[in-house]
Amino acid sequence: MFKFKLEKLLKIRQKEEDDLANLYILKLHEVEKEKYQLSNIIDEQNRIKSQKLTRNLIAIDLVQLDNYLKTLKEKEEKQKLKIENLKKEAENIKEQLLEARKKKKILETLKEKQYQKYLHEQKLIEQKIIDEIGVIRHIKK
Repeated sequence: MFKFKLEKLLKIRQKEEDDLANLYILKLHEVEKEKYQLSNIIDEQNRIKSQKLTRNLIAIDLVQLDNYLKTLKEKEEKQKLKIENLKKEAENIKEQLLEARKKKKILETLKEKQYQKYLHEQKLIEQKIIDEIGVIRHIKK
């Protein structure tokens, strides 16, 4: 019966790959969530800008809207920076995932080669047994 000596290591590599894949998916979801928040900020900016243009406002209201727009612009910049950082983290995780897949693939290839070697050895053993049976039958005649 075939037994791969590095089966535990292969399982560890598989778990590492699975964990990294899950982490990568979570990071991508986080990026999308932050992009959605960025679009909300931009929508709010556009709403305020159109409100500023369409309504007759007194000077103090215009100053307040301008201050609010500045705050929104700062939020937008922070959000863009946050998204970029999350994308870098996701890319880093993706590279780790690809490396984990390579390590796992090496073990899977080794396992397959050892299994093929095992099958070949079993076939030689069976052939030897068949040859011995043939010799015994020939001697009995």
